[in-house]
Amino acid sequence: MPSKEYEVEKVVDEKLDRHGKVKLYRIRWLNYSARSDTWEPPENLSGCAEILAEWDQKKRKIQLEKLEKTATHKKGFKSPPRPKLKQHPLPLRKEARSDNTTSDLKSKRLSKPSVSTARKRASSLSSNQEKRHRPETNLRYIKNDNSDKEKETTSEPSDTKKDISDTLNEPFTQPLHTTSNFTVTNQVGPVRQNAYSYLSFYEKKELFRERLRNLEGPEITLVNEVDDEPCPSLYFQFITTYRLTEGVVPPDPNFQSGCTCSADGCNLNDPSRCECLDDLEEPKQFAYDAQGRVRRDAPAVIYECNSFCCCPLSCPNRVVQRGRTLPLEIFKTKGKGWGVRSLRFIPSGTFITCYLGEVITSEEAAKRDKNYDQDGITYLFDLDMFEDSSVYTVDAQTYGDVSRFFNHSCSPNLAIYSVIRNHGFRTIYDLAFFAIKDIKPLEELTFDYAGVRDNSSQSSQQSQQMRSSKIRRKCKCGATNCRGWLFG
Repeated sequence: MPSKEYEVEKVVDEKLDRHGKVKLYRIRWLNYSARSDTWEPPENLSGCAEILAEWDQKKRKIQLEKLEKTATHKKGFKSPPRPKLKQHPLPLRKEARSDNTTSDLKSKRLSKPSVSTARKRASSLSSNQEKRHRPETNLRYIKNDNSDKEKETTSEPSDTKKDISDTLNEPFTQPLHTTSNFTVTNQVGPVRQNAYSYLSFYEKKELFRERLRNLEGPEITLVNEVDDEPCPSLYFQFITTYRLTEGVVPPDPNFQSGCTCSADGCNLNDPSRCECLDDLEEPKQFAYDAQGRVRRDAPAVIYECNSFCCCPLSCPNRVVQRGRTLPLEIFKTKGKGWGVRSLRFIPSGTFITCYLGEVITSEEAAKRDKNYDQDGITYLFDLDMFEDSSVYTVDAQTYGDVSRFFNHSCSPNLAIYSVIRNHGFRTIYDLAFFAIKDIKPLEELTFDYAGVRDNSSQSSQQSQQMRSSKIRRKCKCGATNCRGWLFG
């Protein structure tokens, strides 16, 4: 039976198929309502180059608006009204719907050379044109112990269904003020659970990738070759510095000091001259070698220079402050949710990135810890390396860095060092990941959640550890020396 052709009015959405390989366009047919929309692959769209180009232009404009306009749910704060998207007319004029048969509709096609048409199988149509199409139903994502999937719902397509331009914008928090290393923020209400439910598979993945593209440093890519989850939770927001919350005291710059080393940088062969190492026991030495890698005999606490020093940012003792220098990839693992791997060889001792999040008080951490125990997962790191400090905690549940997706291993290739740059203020410091062995390309980056280092690592001292969950969880690292349980 020969296929029939029908007019395309416009493209209203796009997504990938259930396997995440083939792009599908949601087509609005000329003289048909939204209930008759269908999802069509590119090969079914004959002569629609102009309409597809206009859709791509509209989509890019929408994505830019999403990045520029963000919504907040802070109590008492009203988001500014979003500008309406200017609609560009498509090169198709609408005609009154015909009640004749589909063959009559075919005869009413416009004869302009620029008119676009699309092939649609006649077997997919029935005489009842308003009820002949069943809506596409996406998978329902439920958050579990092994991934960051958010709950997602779908709705029947109808005349009132929102286009991509009507979806919610990203939430944000307003900074109050910044210090040299931290951002102090207002408290905001939680993001609505269905804030991203209207986004398609493709939109979710592209929104997450856009966030990755906006991060500082080399590129971070996103890959899923395991299942059809588009990306990690969109409720997670990337940050580049700690976010200090209510009750957390930021460092006072009036009590900061620096070294008087050369303006060309500290001399690694003369550590006694650098005042930033005054808290180290004799014999003093810098933690880094000439390649900027942490020494094998370096202690678990690293004292770096800072902005009050005479040395520049290129100083060999300011490695962590210069940020991540390696391209990384967030990928879906088999059985452990999302993980991170390197795209190139990483020599032992190389700095990877820092563990970031909200810095909260011990009282707030206790409250959140109870809620996280119910979910069976926690992203809390206690800043308790020094006995004379008040305890703060870093929470990467909602805000953080790519390190938030580092998985556990009983035989890790990373370890966390406590890095101090605000001398005289040791309640808040950097949690820096360094490679403790050579890492091959595409090898997953892991660290021990319990802070244990094996005998082959650089330091015999205990590393920082994540706050353990009260719910015992089996370890899935697969290492030959696996302890069987997380924090076991």
